[in-house]
Amino acid sequence: MSHLEYNADANTYTRYFAGKLTSALCADLSTAVASDIATVLTENPNAAVAFDLAQVEYVVSAFLRICLVSAKQLPKGNFSIISCRPEVKKIFAIARFDDLFNIA
Repeated sequence: MSHLEYNADANTYTRYFAGKLTSALCADLSTAVASDIATVLTENPNAAVAFDLAQVEYVVSAFLRICLVSAKQLPKGNFSIISCRPEVKKIFAIARFDDLFNIA
């Protein structure tokens, strides 16, 4: 499913996701990610947060919402999507999320 890691050298929290991020799965992820973001903001408000999607095959609009809510809670420029497969990156581009935060 997913897990969170902290890299002190980069001052970045990375949440790793895998598989198909369906609506049912995103309902559970929403709570877990919100908890992670709250922890980051409490413990290290200047840290960056990255969602690593290297192992993700598919995302639904519910996951896009999770990304948008997370990005809005963090200081501008402190949220990014990394390691996207081309087909997943295309979904973010169609939704114009590439205008809101870094997607690599």
